[in-house]
Amino acid sequence: MSDTPQKRALKNYRKRLNQRGIARFEVLGLDADRRLIRSLATRLCCTLQHLRRPAEDGRDTQRLAPVALNMIVAAIAEANGCTIVTGNERDFAGLKILNPLRAAN
Repeated sequence: MSDTPQKRALKNYRKRLNQRGIARFEVLGLDADRRLIRSLATRLCCTLQHLRRPAEDGRDTQRLAPVALNMIVAAIAEANGCTIVTGNERDFAGLKILNPLRAAN
């Protein structure tokens, strides 16, 4: 029993991704959640690429858990067009932000 050319191509594609250290995920979700899933995937990819670069002070790896939670909040806000009320503008760059600390000054 031989593999079809499509199966071989898919197998080779996944092998090349694995060699590069990249995992490919397929997500099943509702059409209503499509923007949320895409936003979260994009933010996750960008954040992980940033954290692969070593920081001079070594603090980036310590920030991974809080940043991951902020990515989820950011993706939900982006998908639903919400404004985020926070003093942490760095993790929510590119979104509508209301910084109460800045408004008070």
